[in-house]
Amino acid sequence: MDMHLSRQTEDVCVEHKQLGSLPHSVFQLPNLRSLRLHSCQIEGVAPHWQGTKSERTLLQLDLSRNPISDIPAEVGLLVELRRLDLSHTYLRTLPLSICRLKNLTE
Repeated sequence: MDMHLSRQTEDVCVEHKQLGSLPHSVFQLPNLRSLRLHSCQIEGVAPHWQGTKSERTLLQLDLSRNPISDIPAEVGLLVELRRLDLSHTYLRTLPLSICRLKNLTE
């Protein structure tokens, strides 16, 4: 899926699309605060946020209802994350780095 987003975009919501993987381009958005990609057939989560501004700006990440079976340890780099939704996935365990997310409320 080709996403044409303004660099000022703060909230990205894509539902019920056949993405297959986490779009790398969204993490290049310097003001990204919310990324909701539920029911998008995302199977793999590569840590595209590593080394980007998103590490410090992303507050919400919703990957629910995707066939994800693994989440990378780099999720612990999203230090400002307040909401992480991984419900209805194939995850059985979470990386220990998730303990670094001190701002999580849900």
